[in-house]
Amino acid sequence: GYLRLSGWGLLGVNVSQSYVSLDYEDRDHGVRGDWELSLTGVQPYFSRQWEDGRSLWAMAGWGMGELVLTDAGFRQESDAAAWQAALGGVLPLQWGQGDLGGWQRRLRVKSDVWWGRLELDGDGNLLQALSSSTVGGRALLESVHERALDSGAGLSLQTGAGVRYDDGAGDAGLEWTGGLGYRSAGQRFETEIDARALLLSGHTREWGFSIHARLQPRVDGSGLSFALAPGWGQTGSMAETLWAGGWNSAQTGMARALPAGMSTDFSAADAGLAGPSRGVDVAGVTLNAELGYGIRLPWQRGLLTPYGAFRSDTGVEQLRMGMRWLRRPGLRLELDAEYRPGNAHEQDDAGLFLRYVIGR
Repeated sequence: GYLRLSGWGLLGVNVSQSYVSLDYEDRDHGVRGDWELSLTGVQPYFSRQWEDGRSLWAMAGWGMGELVLTDAGFRQESDAAAWQAALGGVLPLQWGQGDLGGWQRRLRVKSDVWWGRLELDGDGNLLQALSSSTVGGRALLESVHERALDSGAGLSLQTGAGVRYDDGAGDAGLEWTGGLGYRSAGQRFETEIDARALLLSGHTREWGFSIHARLQPRVDGSGLSFALAPGWGQTGSMAETLWAGGWNSAQTGMARALPAGMSTDFSAADAGLAGPSRGVDVAGVTLNAELGYGIRLPWQRGLLTPYGAFRSDTGVEQLRMGMRWLRRPGLRLELDAEYRPGNAHEQDDAGLFLRYVIGR
């Protein structure tokens, strides 16, 4: 759950359950089995934005569970625990601002640091006690150019470059971001093109390219709305939305109540808060789409929005349909039906979710 603090801040806590399974086989010795790691985590978080463009966010997390090793003739278990912490923010710069040929330029520094740790107690047999930690940080100088057209529409151009340190993924490296945006005169329709590249000295690479198109409903929330976002690779870090002080309504499940900068699980592959790295070798096509229509209810009963959404990320697909009832600003009831088709390793998954949201 979360609580919006008078429009300038966000305070909340996320409770999550993660599950990781891996099959293994040693043909030379005739050994075959699988191990499963499950963790239940609690993550309090805070975000604060100021009118001058400054922002600050922080989160911490703790989780516990077990690792199970299963073979044809035995089963072994070990307790597991994970810890996370992250801090970040945005600082606008006074120098370098002004008018450049009809473009208004703004400079700002984005930065975040993170730490994560995973521990296994072991059972004294095949499962030995071990621990793994990661720590890192990043600083990015971003330049934003905006221009208002005679028609009332607007253009924006964004570029950024900086350094990143991650002791768990190749030490220090360089990061680059770029984007181009358009907003219609009525500000209902907007589209963005984003690109990102990261190269660490250990040859760990992230890169991506995406296009976002959105049609907002009318001022009162009624009317048609849609969002379409195809992409390739990893175009954003987990801290991007918190840096901007924004909100990610496209997240599914419990994650839909969180800014995108918040990790929504305690997975062994993402003990740090820098963001889930999809390397160049496994980058794939992603697609997020949502279509809705807002209906003003009679007798001032609020706004009802039926909607449907589809998500595809590297072979994992999810379909969601539901309704949102906005009784008044800050009070929202959501009913979602979600379906995820299975594959060779997982069964079909379906669920019905009812949420009562206090806040934005």
